[in-house]
Amino acid sequence: MKRTVFFTLMIFSIGAFIISTSSCKEDCDVSNVTYTNSIKSILDSNCTTSGCHSDNDLLTNGSLTNYTFAKAFADFGRLVGAVNHDAGFTAMPQGGEKLDQCDIDKIAAWVAAGAPE
Repeated sequence: MKRTVFFTLMIFSIGAFIISTSSCKEDCDVSNVTYTNSIKSILDSNCTTSGCHSDNDLLTNGSLTNYTFAKAFADFGRLVGAVNHDAGFTAMPQGGEKLDQCDIDKIAAWVAAGAPE
């Protein structure tokens, strides 16, 4: 009897975990990602609030406060590698946790689409 209850709970827990993780991926819509509708809020909340990529730091780290600057990072090929923590890139946000995978996917989709405004 105890084994049956244990295995039933274990199977239920595994099923619940699979459902919860698969639903997270479904919620991440990377279609029609533009700077204005998605990317600006990601950059504002993760890259410019600390002052690292603000207009005050334009010469040292580069600004990500507007479309022109963000597109330059995208076109230069640094943005996706940095937020994805790829080898050969400085992991961003520097000294912080890696961005949420959905945010990384949105940035990658934006760059792949030519970084539309």
